[in-house]
Amino acid sequence: MLCFAISLWLSAAASAADGAVELTSTARMGHPIARAGADTNYPSGVAWGPEGELIYVMDLLNNRIKKFSKDGELQAVWIARQGLGINVDPHTGILWVAMWRNHTVHAYSPEGALLLTLGTEGEVGTEDGQFQAPHDVAIDATRNELWVLDTGNQRVQVFALNKGGELSATHSRTIEVGTAEDKFSRLTQPF
Repeated sequence: MLCFAISLWLSAAASAADGAVELTSTARMGHPIARAGADTNYPSGVAWGPEGELIYVMDLLNNRIKKFSKDGELQAVWIARQGLGINVDPHTGILWVAMWRNHTVHAYSPEGALLLTLGTEGEVGTEDGQFQAPHDVAIDATRNELWVLDTGNQRVQVFALNKGGELSATHSRTIEVGTAEDKFSRLTQPF
């Protein structure tokens, strides 16, 4: 539960800067997204595109991301192996995905093209810019930062995002959130 609470805090903290923190639910029975998602296996994240026009759903066990219109029409599906947490940069529309099993964070275009990988595919790391089972991502649009919940390393890593030109992310700081000796503040698996 602590991991889930921190994940919500990251999302709220990243959104709070512009003063618009809003939690809503549209997955009610009969809604087009609920019907179109019938073949979804363990949805693990949802993100809204710029201006609320698009909705992205992470389908964890089917290894894919689904893109819907705000009216619930399925727009596209693409492969994202072992993605967990997702978020969208409101300025660029770039979708950031925490790839927990591959120990990376991927950046995708709104069309699904892989643009950037942070970390090394399949390799656990403890240095800055390396991950162990990252579970979630958040965007701080005011500071132009990407926040990564690096669960296996008991920390949050923050990356400065390039404002123009070629997409890049540079590690800027690390926030330790627990140690192995402090069992009450340790991050644990959220599921």
